[in-house]
Amino acid sequence: MNRGWLLPSALVLVSILACGLPGSVTPDVDEVATQVAATLTALAAGAPEAPPPTTPAPMPLSTEPPPVATPAGPQVVYVQAGNVWLWTPDGGALQLTTTGDAERLWLAPDGSQVAFTRRPAYERVELWTVPTGGGTPQRLMSVEDFRSIDPAAERGVGPAWVAWVPGTRLLAFNTLAIPEPPPQDSEVPAPDYHLNLWLVDTEALEARPVLAPGEGGFFFFSPSGAQVAVSSYTQLTVMNTDGSARRVVLTYPFMEGVYGYHFFAKVVWSPDERSLMTVVPVSETGFFEDARDVNVVLVPLDGSGERVVNTIPYDWPIMGIAPGLDFLAYRRWDFEARQNELHLARVDGSDEMVYAAGPDLYAFAWAPAPGSGRFAYELGGAVFVGQVGRPPTEAYRYGAGKRLQAIHWLDASRLLVALRGESRGPYELAYVEVGDAPSVVTVGYADEGPETFDGR
Repeated sequence: MNRGWLLPSALVLVSILACGLPGSVTPDVDEVATQVAATLTALAAGAPEAPPPTTPAPMPLSTEPPPVATPAGPQVVYVQAGNVWLWTPDGGALQLTTTGDAERLWLAPDGSQVAFTRRPAYERVELWTVPTGGGTPQRLMSVEDFRSIDPAAERGVGPAWVAWVPGTRLLAFNTLAIPEPPPQDSEVPAPDYHLNLWLVDTEALEARPVLAPGEGGFFFFSPSGAQVAVSSYTQLTVMNTDGSARRVVLTYPFMEGVYGYHFFAKVVWSPDERSLMTVVPVSETGFFEDARDVNVVLVPLDGSGERVVNTIPYDWPIMGIAPGLDFLAYRRWDFEARQNELHLARVDGSDEMVYAAGPDLYAFAWAPAPGSGRFAYELGGAVFVGQVGRPPTEAYRYGAGKRLQAIHWLDASRLLVALRGESRGPYELAYVEVGDAPSVVTVGYADEGPETFDGR
Protein backbone atom coordinates (compact mmCIF):
# COMPACT_ATOMS: atom_id res chain seq x y z
CA MET A 1 0.00 0.00 0.00
CA ASN A 2 1.45 3.35 -0.99
CA ARG A 3 1.73 5.77 1.93
CA GLY A 4 3.82 8.42 0.24
CA TRP A 5 1.20 11.18 0.50
CA LEU A 6 1.26 11.21 4.28
CA LEU A 7 4.67 12.64 5.05
CA PRO A 8 7.57 14.52 3.47
CA SER A 9 10.10 12.15 1.97
CA ALA A 10 12.95 10.91 4.13
CA LEU A 11 15.41 12.42 1.64
CA VAL A 12 14.03 15.90 2.19
CA LEU A 13 13.94 15.54 5.97
CA VAL A 14 17.50 14.28 6.23
CA SER A 15 18.86 16.82 3.78
CA ILE A 16 18.60 19.88 6.01
CA LEU A 17 16.44 19.57 9.10
CA ALA A 18 13.07 19.52 7.29
CA CYS A 19 10.57 21.29 4.93
CA GLY A 20 7.59 23.89 5.11
CA LEU A 21 4.59 26.17 4.07
CA PRO A 22 3.42 29.58 2.80
CA GLY A 23 3.35 32.61 5.03
CA SER A 24 1.04 32.43 8.00
CA VAL A 25 -1.46 35.12 8.91
CA THR A 26 -1.97 36.11 12.52
CA PRO A 27 -5.41 34.72 13.41
CA ASP A 28 -8.30 36.50 15.05
CA VAL A 29 -8.37 34.74 18.39
CA ASP A 30 -12.14 35.27 18.64
CA GLU A 31 -12.48 32.87 15.72
CA VAL A 32 -10.21 30.18 17.21
CA ALA A 33 -12.20 27.25 18.55
CA THR A 34 -10.45 25.25 21.26
CA GLN A 35 -12.95 23.57 23.57
CA VAL A 36 -10.22 22.02 25.65
CA ALA A 37 -10.11 24.94 28.03
CA ALA A 38 -9.35 23.23 31.32
CA THR A 39 -6.17 21.59 30.09
CA LEU A 40 -4.97 24.52 28.03
CA THR A 41 -5.62 27.08 30.78
CA ALA A 42 -3.35 25.11 33.08
CA LEU A 43 -0.70 24.87 30.39
CA ALA A 44 -0.77 28.57 29.56
CA ALA A 45 -0.66 29.80 33.17
CA GLY A 46 1.36 32.95 33.24
CA ALA A 47 1.12 33.44 29.47
CA PRO A 48 -0.72 36.41 27.91
CA GLU A 49 -4.46 36.07 28.41
CA ALA A 50 -6.47 35.48 25.23
CA PRO A 51 -10.02 36.61 24.50
CA PRO A 52 -12.60 33.84 25.00
CA PRO A 53 -12.91 31.59 21.92
CA THR A 54 -16.11 30.78 20.16
CA THR A 55 -17.56 27.31 20.68
CA PRO A 56 -18.46 25.33 17.57
CA ALA A 57 -20.78 22.34 17.88
CA PRO A 58 -18.99 19.17 19.01
CA MET A 59 -18.34 16.48 16.46
CA PRO A 60 -20.29 13.21 16.76
CA LEU A 61 -17.75 10.93 18.43
CA SER A 62 -17.91 7.81 20.57
CA THR A 63 -18.41 8.55 24.26
CA GLU A 64 -17.38 5.24 25.82
CA PRO A 65 -14.60 6.05 28.33
CA PRO A 66 -11.40 4.10 27.73
CA PRO A 67 -9.93 2.14 30.67
CA VAL A 68 -6.41 3.20 31.59
CA ALA A 69 -3.89 0.87 33.23
CA THR A 70 -0.56 2.14 32.01
CA PRO A 71 2.25 -0.44 31.88
CA ALA A 72 5.30 0.63 33.88
CA GLY A 73 8.78 1.08 32.42
CA PRO A 74 9.86 1.34 28.78
CA GLN A 75 7.22 0.77 26.11
CA VAL A 76 7.43 0.10 22.38
CA VAL A 77 4.38 0.19 20.12
CA TYR A 78 4.26 -0.87 16.50
CA VAL A 79 1.95 -1.83 13.64
CA GLN A 80 2.29 -5.44 12.52
CA ALA A 81 0.06 -6.84 9.75
CA GLY A 82 -2.26 -3.86 10.23
CA ASN A 83 -2.71 -4.32 13.98
CA VAL A 84 -1.34 -2.30 16.91
CA TRP A 85 1.01 -4.13 19.29
CA LEU A 86 2.63 -3.13 22.59
CA TRP A 87 5.94 -4.53 23.84
CA THR A 88 7.50 -4.09 27.28
CA PRO A 89 10.71 -5.67 28.63
CA ASP A 90 8.82 -7.48 31.38
CA GLY A 91 5.57 -8.36 29.64
CA GLY A 92 6.68 -9.07 26.08
CA ALA A 93 4.30 -8.42 23.16
CA LEU A 94 0.57 -7.69 23.56
CA GLN A 95 -1.83 -7.22 20.63
CA LEU A 96 -4.07 -4.17 21.17
CA THR A 97 -6.21 -4.13 17.98
CA THR A 98 -7.54 -6.76 15.59
CA THR A 99 -9.03 -4.90 12.60
CA GLY A 100 -6.02 -5.38 10.33
CA ASP A 101 -6.18 -1.84 8.87
CA ALA A 102 -4.01 0.20 11.28
CA GLU A 103 -1.35 2.22 9.48
CA ARG A 104 0.51 4.84 11.58
CA LEU A 105 0.74 5.33 15.35
CA TRP A 106 1.94 7.65 18.13
CA LEU A 107 2.45 6.69 21.78
CA ALA A 108 1.08 9.17 24.35
CA PRO A 109 3.70 10.97 26.51
CA ASP A 110 2.47 9.20 29.65
CA GLY A 111 2.32 5.84 27.87
CA SER A 112 -1.37 5.37 28.67
CA GLN A 113 -2.67 5.15 25.12
CA VAL A 114 -1.72 4.89 21.47
CA ALA A 115 -3.18 7.10 18.77
CA PHE A 116 -3.34 5.41 15.39
CA THR A 117 -4.85 5.76 11.95
CA ARG A 118 -7.10 3.17 10.40
CA ARG A 119 -7.29 2.97 6.63
CA PRO A 120 -9.73 0.34 5.41
CA ALA A 121 -9.49 1.83 1.91
CA TYR A 122 -7.12 4.27 0.23
CA GLU A 123 -9.57 7.18 0.39
CA ARG A 124 -10.93 6.35 3.86
CA VAL A 125 -8.78 7.34 6.85
CA GLU A 126 -9.83 7.56 10.50
CA LEU A 127 -8.03 8.54 13.72
CA TRP A 128 -8.38 6.31 16.80
CA THR A 129 -6.85 5.65 20.23
CA VAL A 130 -6.47 2.47 22.25
CA PRO A 131 -5.34 2.11 25.90
CA THR A 132 -1.97 0.41 26.36
CA GLY A 133 -3.40 -1.43 29.35
CA GLY A 134 -5.97 -3.10 27.11
CA GLY A 135 -9.49 -1.98 26.34
CA THR A 136 -11.85 -0.84 23.61
CA PRO A 137 -10.39 1.42 20.89
CA GLN A 138 -12.06 4.83 20.62
CA ARG A 139 -12.61 6.77 17.41
CA LEU A 140 -11.46 10.40 17.46
CA MET A 141 -12.03 11.42 13.82
CA SER A 142 -14.18 9.55 11.30
CA VAL A 143 -13.87 9.62 7.52
CA GLU A 144 -16.75 12.10 7.47
CA ASP A 145 -15.13 14.29 10.14
CA PHE A 146 -11.97 14.57 8.05
CA ARG A 147 -13.92 15.19 4.86
CA SER A 148 -15.78 18.09 6.51
CA ILE A 149 -12.47 19.94 6.80
CA ASP A 150 -12.29 20.21 3.00
CA PRO A 151 -15.52 19.06 1.31
CA ALA A 152 -14.03 19.90 -2.10
CA ALA A 153 -11.24 17.32 -1.76
CA GLU A 154 -12.03 14.77 -4.45
CA ARG A 155 -10.64 11.73 -2.61
CA GLY A 156 -11.20 12.91 0.93
CA VAL A 157 -8.93 14.22 3.68
CA GLY A 158 -6.41 12.58 5.99
CA PRO A 159 -4.02 13.58 8.78
CA ALA A 160 -0.56 14.73 7.72
CA TRP A 161 1.47 15.59 10.83
CA VAL A 162 0.27 14.10 14.13
CA ALA A 163 1.82 14.65 17.59
CA TRP A 164 0.85 14.52 21.25
CA VAL A 165 0.95 17.74 23.24
CA PRO A 166 3.53 17.11 26.01
CA GLY A 167 2.13 16.74 29.49
CA THR A 168 -1.47 16.32 28.27
CA ARG A 169 -3.84 13.90 26.59
CA LEU A 170 -4.34 16.30 23.69
CA LEU A 171 -3.50 15.10 20.21
CA ALA A 172 -2.55 17.65 17.54
CA PHE A 173 -2.70 17.19 13.79
CA ASN A 174 -2.84 19.02 10.49
CA THR A 175 -4.38 17.65 7.32
CA LEU A 176 -3.99 17.29 3.58
CA ALA A 177 -6.18 16.33 0.65
CA ILE A 178 -5.64 12.69 -0.27
CA PRO A 179 -3.95 12.65 -3.69
CA GLU A 180 -4.63 10.30 -6.55
CA PRO A 181 -2.73 7.06 -5.85
CA PRO A 182 0.41 6.97 -8.01
CA PRO A 183 1.30 3.93 -10.11
CA GLN A 184 3.65 1.46 -8.45
CA ASP A 185 7.23 2.78 -8.05
CA SER A 186 6.35 6.15 -9.59
CA GLU A 187 7.09 9.57 -8.15
CA VAL A 188 5.16 10.61 -5.05
CA PRO A 189 2.57 13.28 -5.96
CA ALA A 190 3.03 16.78 -4.55
CA PRO A 191 1.16 17.13 -1.25
CA ASP A 192 -1.88 19.41 -0.93
CA TYR A 193 -1.41 20.47 2.69
CA HIS A 194 -4.21 22.44 4.31
CA LEU A 195 -1.70 24.19 6.62
CA ASN A 196 -4.13 24.10 9.52
CA LEU A 197 -3.98 22.89 13.13
CA TRP A 198 -6.46 20.83 15.11
CA LEU A 199 -6.51 19.54 18.70
CA VAL A 200 -8.39 16.47 19.93
CA ASP A 201 -9.10 15.95 23.62
CA THR A 202 -8.76 12.16 23.91
CA GLU A 203 -10.59 12.08 27.23
CA ALA A 204 -13.58 14.26 26.27
CA LEU A 205 -13.44 12.85 22.70
CA GLU A 206 -13.84 16.32 21.21
CA ALA A 207 -11.97 17.77 18.24
CA ARG A 208 -11.50 21.51 17.75
CA PRO A 209 -9.77 23.64 15.08
CA VAL A 210 -7.06 25.97 16.39
CA LEU A 211 -5.74 27.43 13.12
CA ALA A 212 -7.77 27.65 9.92
CA PRO A 213 -6.48 26.33 6.57
CA GLY A 214 -3.60 28.47 5.32
CA GLU A 215 -2.89 29.92 8.79
CA GLY A 216 -1.07 26.95 10.26
CA GLY A 217 1.82 24.78 9.22
CA PHE A 218 4.18 22.26 10.78
CA PHE A 219 4.20 22.37 14.56
CA PHE A 220 6.73 21.85 17.36
CA PHE A 221 5.51 21.91 20.96
CA SER A 222 7.56 23.26 23.84
CA PRO A 223 8.74 20.73 26.46
CA SER A 224 5.84 21.57 28.80
CA GLY A 225 3.26 21.73 26.00
CA ALA A 226 2.31 25.31 26.94
CA GLN A 227 3.53 26.80 23.64
CA VAL A 228 3.87 25.71 20.05
CA ALA A 229 6.10 26.91 17.23
CA VAL A 230 4.41 26.81 13.81
CA SER A 231 6.69 26.72 10.80
CA SER A 232 5.75 27.75 7.27
CA TYR A 233 7.66 28.00 4.02
CA THR A 234 8.79 31.55 4.87
CA GLN A 235 8.27 32.26 8.56
CA LEU A 236 8.17 30.89 12.07
CA THR A 237 5.49 31.88 14.57
CA VAL A 238 5.05 31.05 18.25
CA MET A 239 1.79 30.99 20.20
CA ASN A 240 0.13 29.47 23.22
CA THR A 241 -1.13 25.98 22.49
CA ASP A 242 -4.74 27.21 22.46
CA GLY A 243 -3.89 29.55 19.56
CA SER A 244 -3.66 32.79 21.55
CA ALA A 245 -0.79 35.31 21.72
CA ARG A 246 0.57 34.40 18.28
CA ARG A 247 3.53 36.38 16.96
CA VAL A 248 6.09 36.11 14.15
CA VAL A 249 9.56 35.38 15.55
CA LEU A 250 11.54 34.66 12.37
CA THR A 251 11.26 35.08 8.61
CA TYR A 252 13.45 33.32 6.05
CA PRO A 253 13.79 32.89 2.26
CA PHE A 254 11.68 30.39 0.38
CA MET A 255 13.49 27.21 -0.71
CA GLU A 256 11.73 25.00 -3.23
CA GLY A 257 11.78 21.27 -2.58
CA VAL A 258 11.49 18.18 -4.72
CA TYR A 259 7.98 16.83 -5.44
CA GLY A 260 6.45 19.90 -3.76
CA TYR A 261 7.96 19.19 -0.32
CA HIS A 262 9.30 22.67 0.27
CA PHE A 263 11.65 23.68 3.05
CA PHE A 264 10.30 24.63 6.45
CA ALA A 265 12.25 25.43 9.59
CA LYS A 266 12.55 22.56 12.04
CA VAL A 267 12.61 23.79 15.63
CA VAL A 268 14.49 22.70 18.75
CA TRP A 269 13.21 24.30 21.97
CA SER A 270 15.48 25.27 24.84
CA PRO A 271 14.72 23.35 28.06
CA ASP A 272 13.52 26.56 29.77
CA GLU A 273 11.28 27.42 26.77
CA ARG A 274 12.75 30.91 26.52
CA SER A 275 14.30 30.42 23.10
CA LEU A 276 14.36 28.29 19.96
CA MET A 277 17.05 27.20 17.56
CA THR A 278 16.64 26.34 13.90
CA VAL A 279 18.44 26.19 10.55
CA VAL A 280 17.27 28.28 7.57
CA PRO A 281 18.61 29.14 4.10
CA VAL A 282 20.79 32.23 3.80
CA SER A 283 19.18 33.38 0.54
CA GLU A 284 16.31 32.36 -1.72
CA THR A 285 17.26 29.41 -3.91
CA GLY A 286 15.75 26.91 -6.29
CA PHE A 287 15.65 23.26 -5.35
CA PHE A 288 17.47 21.96 -2.29
CA GLU A 289 20.41 20.76 -4.37
CA ASP A 290 21.01 24.33 -5.60
CA ALA A 291 21.40 25.72 -2.08
CA ARG A 292 24.76 27.06 -0.95
CA ASP A 293 24.73 28.09 2.70
CA VAL A 294 22.44 27.79 5.71
CA ASN A 295 22.29 29.81 8.92
CA VAL A 296 22.03 28.35 12.40
CA VAL A 297 19.74 30.83 14.16
CA LEU A 298 18.99 31.37 17.85
CA VAL A 299 15.54 32.92 18.42
CA PRO A 300 14.98 34.37 21.92
CA LEU A 301 11.29 34.72 22.76
CA ASP A 302 11.69 37.91 24.78
CA GLY A 303 11.39 40.04 21.64
CA SER A 304 15.09 40.88 21.45
CA GLY A 305 15.37 39.48 17.92
CA GLU A 306 17.03 36.48 16.30
CA ARG A 307 20.79 35.98 16.16
CA VAL A 308 22.75 34.03 13.54
CA VAL A 309 25.23 31.94 15.51
CA ASN A 310 26.80 30.01 12.65
CA THR A 311 26.77 29.75 8.85
CA ILE A 312 27.77 26.50 7.18
CA PRO A 313 27.80 25.20 3.59
CA TYR A 314 24.61 23.46 2.56
CA ASP A 315 26.48 20.38 1.37
CA TRP A 316 27.35 19.61 5.00
CA PRO A 317 23.96 18.13 5.94
CA ILE A 318 23.06 18.99 9.52
CA MET A 319 22.19 15.85 11.44
CA GLY A 320 20.84 17.55 14.55
CA ILE A 321 20.93 20.35 17.11
CA ALA A 322 21.43 19.00 20.63
CA PRO A 323 18.41 19.43 22.97
CA GLY A 324 20.39 21.83 25.18
CA LEU A 325 21.04 24.09 22.13
CA ASP A 326 24.75 23.72 22.87
CA PHE A 327 26.10 21.34 20.20
CA LEU A 328 25.63 20.73 16.50
CA ALA A 329 26.28 17.56 14.51
CA TYR A 330 26.73 17.53 10.75
CA ARG A 331 28.13 15.29 8.04
CA ARG A 332 30.83 16.05 5.49
CA TRP A 333 32.02 13.96 2.58
CA ASP A 334 35.78 13.39 2.42
CA PHE A 335 36.42 13.21 -1.33
CA GLU A 336 39.96 11.95 -0.93
CA ALA A 337 39.13 9.15 1.49
CA ARG A 338 35.73 8.52 -0.15
CA GLN A 339 33.86 8.39 3.13
CA ASN A 340 31.55 10.42 5.35
CA GLU A 341 32.77 12.27 8.42
CA LEU A 342 30.67 12.95 11.51
CA HIS A 343 31.56 16.44 12.74
CA LEU A 344 30.69 17.79 16.18
CA ALA A 345 30.99 21.41 17.20
CA ARG A 346 29.48 23.95 19.49
CA VAL A 347 26.57 25.69 17.78
CA ASP A 348 28.77 28.72 17.05
CA GLY A 349 31.23 26.48 15.18
CA SER A 350 33.94 26.45 17.83
CA ASP A 351 35.65 23.30 19.13
CA GLU A 352 34.89 21.47 15.88
CA MET A 353 36.15 17.91 15.62
CA VAL A 354 35.78 14.82 13.41
CA TYR A 355 34.23 12.29 15.77
CA ALA A 356 33.86 9.31 13.40
CA ALA A 357 34.28 8.45 9.72
CA GLY A 358 33.02 5.72 7.42
CA PRO A 359 31.17 4.99 4.17
CA ASP A 360 27.65 4.81 5.66
CA LEU A 361 27.22 7.15 8.67
CA TYR A 362 23.72 8.38 7.89
CA ALA A 363 21.53 7.74 10.95
CA PHE A 364 22.14 9.99 13.96
CA ALA A 365 20.11 10.98 17.04
CA TRP A 366 20.85 13.15 20.07
CA ALA A 367 19.83 11.64 23.41
CA PRO A 368 16.84 13.35 25.10
CA ALA A 369 19.05 14.62 27.91
CA PRO A 370 19.87 18.35 27.57
CA GLY A 371 23.45 19.16 28.43
CA SER A 372 24.68 15.56 28.28
CA GLY A 373 26.20 15.80 24.79
CA ARG A 374 25.22 12.15 24.25
CA PHE A 375 24.14 10.73 20.90
CA ALA A 376 23.85 7.55 18.83
CA TYR A 377 24.90 6.89 15.24
CA GLU A 378 25.42 4.08 12.74
CA LEU A 379 28.80 3.02 11.37
CA GLY A 380 30.01 -0.16 9.70
CA GLY A 381 27.03 -2.38 10.51
CA ALA A 382 26.74 -1.26 14.13
CA VAL A 383 25.09 1.35 16.35
CA PHE A 384 27.47 3.35 18.50
CA VAL A 385 26.76 5.62 21.46
CA GLY A 386 29.02 8.65 21.73
CA GLN A 387 29.42 11.67 23.93
CA VAL A 388 31.09 15.00 23.31
CA GLY A 389 34.62 14.76 24.69
CA ARG A 390 34.53 10.97 25.15
CA PRO A 391 35.22 8.02 22.83
CA PRO A 392 32.29 6.00 21.44
CA THR A 393 31.13 2.59 22.61
CA GLU A 394 29.51 -0.06 20.43
CA ALA A 395 25.92 -0.65 21.56
CA TYR A 396 24.58 -3.05 18.93
CA ARG A 397 26.21 -4.83 15.98
CA TYR A 398 23.55 -5.90 13.51
CA GLY A 399 26.03 -7.00 10.84
CA ALA A 400 25.85 -7.56 7.09
CA GLY A 401 22.64 -8.10 5.17
CA LYS A 402 20.67 -5.54 7.18
CA ARG A 403 20.13 -1.84 6.68
CA LEU A 404 19.53 0.55 9.55
CA GLN A 405 16.25 2.42 9.08
CA ALA A 406 16.08 4.56 12.24
CA ILE A 407 17.53 5.18 15.70
CA HIS A 408 15.02 6.29 18.33
CA TRP A 409 15.90 7.11 21.95
CA LEU A 410 13.30 5.83 24.41
CA ASP A 411 15.04 7.66 27.26
CA ALA A 412 18.60 8.67 28.13
CA SER A 413 19.80 5.04 28.41
CA ARG A 414 17.61 3.00 26.06
CA LEU A 415 17.34 2.86 22.27
CA LEU A 416 14.90 1.47 19.74
CA VAL A 417 16.62 0.50 16.49
CA ALA A 418 14.72 -0.28 13.27
CA LEU A 419 16.36 -2.49 10.64
CA ARG A 420 15.35 -4.14 7.40
CA GLY A 421 16.91 -6.40 4.81
CA GLU A 422 18.56 -5.24 1.62
CA SER A 423 15.17 -5.39 -0.13
CA ARG A 424 11.93 -3.73 0.97
CA GLY A 425 10.02 -5.40 3.76
CA PRO A 426 9.01 -5.21 7.44
CA TYR A 427 11.21 -3.43 9.95
CA GLU A 428 12.94 -5.54 12.56
CA LEU A 429 12.79 -3.68 15.90
CA ALA A 430 15.56 -4.08 18.47
CA TYR A 431 15.46 -2.78 22.05
CA VAL A 432 18.92 -1.74 23.24
CA GLU A 433 19.89 -0.96 26.82
CA VAL A 434 22.99 1.22 26.74
CA GLY A 435 25.69 0.84 29.39
CA ASP A 436 29.00 -0.80 30.20
CA ALA A 437 27.55 -4.10 28.99
CA PRO A 438 24.84 -3.22 26.44
CA SER A 439 21.99 -5.69 25.99
CA VAL A 440 19.78 -6.21 22.93
CA VAL A 441 16.33 -7.81 22.64
CA THR A 442 14.35 -8.27 19.42
CA VAL A 443 10.94 -6.68 19.95
CA GLY A 444 9.08 -7.74 16.81
CA TYR A 445 8.47 -6.63 13.24
CA ALA A 446 6.73 -3.42 12.16
CA ASP A 447 5.02 -2.88 8.82
CA GLU A 448 7.07 -0.95 6.30
CA GLY A 449 6.13 2.73 6.08
CA PRO A 450 6.36 6.02 7.95
CA GLU A 451 5.48 6.13 11.66
CA THR A 452 4.74 2.43 12.10
CA PHE A 453 6.61 2.27 15.43
CA ASP A 454 7.17 4.48 18.47
CA GLY A 455 8.31 4.19 22.06
CA ARG A 456 9.14 5.83 25.36
